[in-house]
Amino acid sequence: MYWWSIGAIVVAIIVHKFWKAYTHPSHVLGRQAANMNWVATGLFDDKSGYKNVKLRRDENEAYISYKEGKVFLLKPSNYQPFDDFISIERWLTLASDEAEIQRGLDFGYKISEFDIALETHQQYAIDEGIDVPNKGNGKNIYWNCYASLYASIYFAKQKSKLEVHSSIWNSIIHSIVVGMVNKESPNSIMGTPVYKKIESQAYNELHELESIISQSLKDPKPFLLEPVVDHILEMFGSYGNATAKKALGALLLINAKTAHEKLIPEYLHAFS
Repeated sequence: MYWWSIGAIVVAIIVHKFWKAYTHPSHVLGRQAANMNWVATGLFDDKSGYKNVKLRRDENEAYISYKEGKVFLLKPSNYQPFDDFISIERWLTLASDEAEIQRGLDFGYKISEFDIALETHQQYAIDEGIDVPNKGNGKNIYWNCYASLYASIYFAKQKSKLEVHSSIWNSIIHSIVVGMVNKESPNSIMGTPVYKKIESQAYNELHELESIISQSLKDPKPFLLEPVVDHILEMFGSYGNATAKKALGALLLINAKTAHEKLIPEYLHAFS
């Protein structure tokens, strides 16, 4: 009976040590790495004498610190520890996206703040039910998003009483009109009757928005942008939709702030 007791204690100690080793953060990370197709390539000792595991996946290299229970990236280099390989995956994805943008810049392709705002507006208009196809002014979603963004830009300029030389402001308007026409009729050639007709419609759309905003600032309502929100909802084909009105109103205010902080300065820098 005595020997059975000692044996049970020894077994319990061994099981405890195995379990402790199995659940050690470095071993947990090792199993996670294997599940995410990382392959162990060797061991090396750190300054404290702990053995760290080195891993590789494609061109990426990392190691698991036994002492810290963290992961460190070697290629691409990053000196900050990661909690796990999922965190590394997120970081690598973001780094890849940034590299793609940089490659675009290297080839002369500039992703502007306006481009980002336009794409965000377009997706938001779909998600929030603001854009109702085959209704409204008959124009495509990009045409109306361009116009809506211009409304926020013009509102930001007028509200802050920003002085912009007329030649520069005309250049800003023209660049937006060109975008509207190209999205509405990508095959039309500049200078042709078809192009001029659509171009004239775009200018009229923007000038009408200017008029509504100017009047709103002279005769303000509790919600200053309500008249222009209603007008843009008509353009999108969702006039009378309370949910769409609330969503568009919020977006116009956000874009006005973005216009004041980023879009207008970007345009001024480009056209100065």
